[in-house]
Amino acid sequence: MCTSLSAVALAKVGLRFRFFGPKGHFPGVDGKTYTLSERECKMRIGVIADTHGKVSPEVFTAFAGVSLILHAGDIGGDGIITELETIARVVAVRGNTDKDLASPFFPDTRRLIVEGVELFLCHEPFRAVSLSPMPQVVIHGHTHLARREIIEHTLWFNPGSASITKYEHDALTVGILLLRDGCAEGEIVRLRA
Repeated sequence: MCTSLSAVALAKVGLRFRFFGPKGHFPGVDGKTYTLSERECKMRIGVIADTHGKVSPEVFTAFAGVSLILHAGDIGGDGIITELETIARVVAVRGNTDKDLASPFFPDTRRLIVEGVELFLCHEPFRAVSLSPMPQVVIHGHTHLARREIIEHTLWFNPGSASITKYEHDALTVGILLLRDGCAEGEIVRLRA
């Protein structure tokens, strides 16, 4: 059974939590499974990677209402950032193909705390493997494959590619992070079949 409760309601029943799993589910001490719905979310963040110089019009629909966009590299030029900033503020890192982007503005990695959630943003996932302490969420790109996986209490989140798929059966995708009271939930959004 999955019940949607606000953080206040969770506190009233004595449940403490730090993060949500890939589907936003949290096992409660009372045997039920709880989740935060998008309606109860304090902050909605768009997550994108591997644009390689192109922003699909479907990204604008997928990111409608986001407060922030995180770009996990292989941007394809700062014009992409300008285009995405018509939706929301953008925080980005450069990828292995972004040789022309200035490093002060586009570092290889970033550590952020947003709504009480510690995020690590990078392009290549190897950059996060030996972090200590590990953040609550690692956001990366590079593989062009969407990923939502919890490894030792850290959500590893790859939004997939918004422009180029590596395999014929793959779809173009972006991600949405929902944050509230120190919790993070990630979802993958398919842009087109």
